[in-house]
Amino acid sequence: MQGNFPVARFLSSAGSSRQSEVHMAIQGLCPKCGKRVLHVNVEHVVGVVEGSSKARCLSFTCIHCNTVLGVQIDQRAKPRSRSAQTTPPAA
Repeated sequence: MQGNFPVARFLSSAGSSRQSEVHMAIQGLCPKCGKRVLHVNVEHVVGVVEGSSKARCLSFTCIHCNTVLGVQIDQRAKPRSRSAQTTPPAA
């Protein structure tokens, strides 16, 4: 077995005795603390590319240990307002 993933062994469809290994991740468990993930903390975050903010995103974290479980673009968020680029007043 490689890593911490369980191995499922399947017989081929032809019925031969040759087995193949398929590595599967256990879903529903936090990868850090190992507790069941029945609820997550959802936070609004801003995606940054090369130093400038580009998109509103959602971050999903474990309620037990605050490990980040995933981040994705918030499809329902309104577009970010762009501040007008003004030149500073000359002194």
